[in-house]
Amino acid sequence: MSVSQMEEQVNVFNGLTDKVRISIVNYLAEHGESNVTQIAKHIGVLIVNVSHALKVLKASKLVTFRRDGRFIFYSLNSKFFNKANKTFKFDWGKIVLN
Repeated sequence: MSVSQMEEQVNVFNGLTDKVRISIVNYLAEHGESNVTQIAKHIGVLIVNVSHALKVLKASKLVTFRRDGRFIFYSLNSKFFNKANKTFKFDWGKIVLN
């Protein structure tokens, strides 16, 4: 395994070391694409904290986003999870998302 592959794995696990970030991943897995306000309302966390957590999740490549006017919508990065299944040999649906 190369150093860059190990760094990518560390980045992923760092992205999942927080209850708010795990709650966001669970929410997005269940509800699909959502904006910060929707996520914050559902998981019961301040918008500023959700925004910070999403920044970390984006850096970890766990979520993607698209802009629609003044709103940004976030969703799970399916390309990443498909690749991660091969790399980590995890069943993400049982470990993280449910």
